[in-house]
Amino acid sequence: MKIRTHSDWIYFGMIILSLAALPYLAISLWHTLMLQLTAPMRTDAREYMTVGRAILNGFTLYRDMLDGRPPGMGLLFALSIFISGDERFMQFLQAIVIAGIPCMSMVLAYRILKEERKTLQSTGILLGLVYGTLFALYTADHSGTIQTESYGAFFVIAYLLVLCWDSHSFSWLRVGLASICMMCSYGLKEPFVLVLAASALLIIRNQQDFKRKFLLPLCISLAMGAVIMAILGWLVPYFTIDLRETLLHRIQGEIPDWVRTFPYHGYIPFPARGLLIPILFTYAAGYFSGISMAMICTLFTIPIVRAKQNEKMAVFQWLCWLSGGIFFLSLAAYTVMEAYELRIIQQTDYTSTLPYVLSSVIFGLYCLLQTIWQIKTIPFRKVAAELLLVFTVLYLTALVVAMGVYYYFNHFVFAVPVYIAIFCVFVTTLKEKDILTRNLALAASFFIVLSGLFPPQEDFRIAATRQHYLANNRIAEQQLANKGDAMLWNCKITQFLTLGSQPSYFYSRTQHSPLGPDFNQSWSTGTKFNSIWLREAFIHNIDTASVIIDMPEIFRTLPQKTSQRIQHQYTQTVPPCAAAYLPLEGLTVLFRKSPL
Repeated sequence: MKIRTHSDWIYFGMIILSLAALPYLAISLWHTLMLQLTAPMRTDAREYMTVGRAILNGFTLYRDMLDGRPPGMGLLFALSIFISGDERFMQFLQAIVIAGIPCMSMVLAYRILKEERKTLQSTGILLGLVYGTLFALYTADHSGTIQTESYGAFFVIAYLLVLCWDSHSFSWLRVGLASICMMCSYGLKEPFVLVLAASALLIIRNQQDFKRKFLLPLCISLAMGAVIMAILGWLVPYFTIDLRETLLHRIQGEIPDWVRTFPYHGYIPFPARGLLIPILFTYAAGYFSGISMAMICTLFTIPIVRAKQNEKMAVFQWLCWLSGGIFFLSLAAYTVMEAYELRIIQQTDYTSTLPYVLSSVIFGLYCLLQTIWQIKTIPFRKVAAELLLVFTVLYLTALVVAMGVYYYFNHFVFAVPVYIAIFCVFVTTLKEKDILTRNLALAASFFIVLSGLFPPQEDFRIAATRQHYLANNRIAEQQLANKGDAMLWNCKITQFLTLGSQPSYFYSRTQHSPLGPDFNQSWSTGTKFNSIWLREAFIHNIDTASVIIDMPEIFRTLPQKTSQRIQHQYTQTVPPCAAAYLPLEGLTVLFRKSPL
């Protein structure tokens, strides 16, 4: 590797700094991967395992077992149960998913820079390794231990790898691979369609390529998914039951509409949540010092790269003023909201924040006035089109992250593929010959290395060690489930009823499946969905089940009507067929008083 130019010296310095950052990141990643192989399943993962067992038991998804999600995680858990008997195969896959992020980031950098000189190639590859490792740690922290978002993010990044493998052609083989990656991503959770679109918009730069590289694979993947679900008998129930209940009841019914209009926490009308773009850089990417600035520098380069040589400085100056105005006004709004929220919680006077708010508003307005003043000096239409592209990408990403009523911790991983797509733009920018654009790229490089040298205060090695005390007591749980299965077989009972999600450690491990369609039935409304059909199914299950297995505290919190209905039909008297297998530790078992 020969150093010939001034830029080569800078790239060589970046290589040295990246190599200095990698040992700590590698150790943290290793401990994180070990945690994924041993960590306990969260409640959502136990639900996926229950669906996987139902698939193996021959149930029809959505009609007999409703999870409110696409079938991807259920199918993966069915495979895991078939191979390892429990979740261990899924834990192995989770480790591969986390480790795959830095590997794919590194390969992306190499493929984009494959025709460049060695110093630039080495810089991009090492920066890809640092950047990818940081987001692998971030993904594991936010959505590890067998969560849907980490798996979906992996497949979107795999799609980006197919996309960037060769910029000169897009063969039918790559169309097929892109289609498979797409189907696997939104087959785990539908919102990944928007993540795919946002990521593709950043990388695909003309209409013809967008049709072949995004729209064509998307249509093929939809057709493939529909055929697979039709063969399995799930397609009609998916549209007539799952989507209907989700769109009409689950999303709309969780919070009253009049509450959702208030801009406090997650109570914001659904489309408006996409306007909360700062959450992508404060709560998510801001998790690592410097990464936010790296991404902002990269997004800056998009309209600058598209400008002509003699326009670049004017575009840069205009963008600086515009971003300054938006940043300081956002800072003022964030300070006001933070003070308002804390005042509600702690009843504290936050008038001391007033000077910060006023100064931010004044400077932000000044920046915006300068922006308007300089409009005539730049190719405004071209820059506006590029800014609209960046805004659309960030809007779609923020919309998906904020899709839940609250900003769920794991939902921030929806944005990880977009962060990787921004990295691809950054690597492409490294090839630019223009000094201004290259300087912005070098600034982004510096911030990436800074994040690697000074990672988050959270030491992932310590975090992994600390969480080992939560390690799943798989043997004890499985023994309890086996005991329950033996009781059900001896009493010739095919299914049991649960009244909530609390005994998930039991029903996720039994070979019998709980009564559906909604196995997380809520005693207060009849179901977590505000649906008459599912409420009726809940009442029907109470009236027809042979046995109820649940936690004692559940029965103490039942509404009077539900409690009376159960007391009238069930008893704690143990029939002879179950006597040898009871008690089930930590669970209450009720039997029907008389056969139906």
